[in-house]
Amino acid sequence: MPFNARLFSFAGGEATRFLPIGNYFENYLLTAAEGVDFGFSSAVTTVTVLLEVAVSLTGLVILGLGNWWWIRPLILLGCARPIPARPPCRAAGTGLAAP
Repeated sequence: MPFNARLFSFAGGEATRFLPIGNYFENYLLTAAEGVDFGFSSAVTTVTVLLEVAVSLTGLVILGLGNWWWIRPLILLGCARPIPARPPCRAAGTGLAAP
């Protein structure tokens, strides 16, 4: 992949990070410029975003926030609580999932 395409996609992605779904704009630019698989690059972007959150929460648990003593147990409880699986909702008699 040419350096110009990588530089253009990086600069465009950095400029749009603050927008909703802006993290994925860089993936769109890579797909448009070089034909990079959007599904693969967006999966990597999602993992990157989740790792940023995990590292930030780990840092808050280790370092704390001064007088906010209650934040550590709250983070630990929030991370330890499993997300319940929701059974599929069926519309009456159609066999299709309700929105």
